Amino acid sequence: MNKIQNNLPLQKAGRQSNNNLSLRETKRRSSPHKYLVLAVIIGLLFLLPLYGQGRERGNTALLQAENLLGLTPAEVIAQLGAPGFVYPLRGSAHWQDNVIFYYDSNHLYLFFFDNRVWQVRYDHRSRDMLIGITPGMAKTTVREILGTPYYSGDNEDIFLNPAGITRPRRGFPIRLRLIYDQNNNLYDIYLYRGDF
Repeated sequence: MNKIQNNLPLQKAGRQSNNNLSLRETKRRSSPHKYLVLAVIIGLLFLLPLYGQGRERGNTALLQAENLLGLTPAEVIAQLGAPGFVYPLRGSAHWQDNVIFYYDSNHLYLFFFDNRVWQVRYDHRSRDMLIGITPGMAKTTVREILGTPYYSGDNEDIFLNPAGITRPRRGFPIRLRLIYDQNNNLYDIYLYRGDF
């Protein structure tokens, strides 16, 4: 019986070492899954900032333009970098004087009054899409996309709260003014605070 009892711990120890071996094998076999999960997470961290860049630029331009309204010069520079040009624009009255930041890469103009952006302009050279429209589009196409304007003149349309982008938390209404050339093609796009 002593032999049996003496062998029992060895057998148990042998089983434990086999169990330890099988646990190590299991861990070794499951470790590639850990690396795969880790690689997927790291890949997502790098790819998420790029999500949507290849899609329609309209939403990006709209959100960017809308979010620029009300910013200070320092906040604009933090978001967009230094402008290519800065120049004054004199109005007929002193309260109509503006400082303009011009970004030549996308022909974006930011109009400042009282140290805040009150108007964003994309000129006829821009290829940015704003609310589904781009400079060069025919007036009829623009109206098919945006609907009936609040006001329409010979060469302009004004939309109140275009695409529902005015948000109460912003504290001001947003307007869209579109200027057309002599051929009724969209020439300039202005997105501005309606309280100025």
